[in-house]
Amino acid sequence: QHRGGPLTESYASQKLGLWARRAGVNPALTLNDARGTAATNLIRAGVKLDKMAVCMGWSIKHAAAVIEHYVSVDRSCADEVLAILEAHRAKGEQKRLL
Repeated sequence: QHRGGPLTESYASQKLGLWARRAGVNPALTLNDARGTAATNLIRAGVKLDKMAVCMGWSIKHAAAVIEHYVSVDRSCADEVLAILEAHRAKGEQKRLL
């Protein structure tokens, strides 16, 4: 048990696991998943890829790969794109009717 000494990898891992279980976090998720989700949220908020990469300590190439992975597994992103396309299509239909 940690008593004010140096933080060990084992202790940190044990405590993070405990906190995650208490919070109801899916046990299959990792800290890397949390970072990937955070990066995806930054991009969605309008932060440019190069700025996000600097903030996360990643190369731009790695940041792009992370975003590509997390967007591909995020159904809500695909749903958002579909809604935008459908709205655009509906707007095009309205223009044709005028």
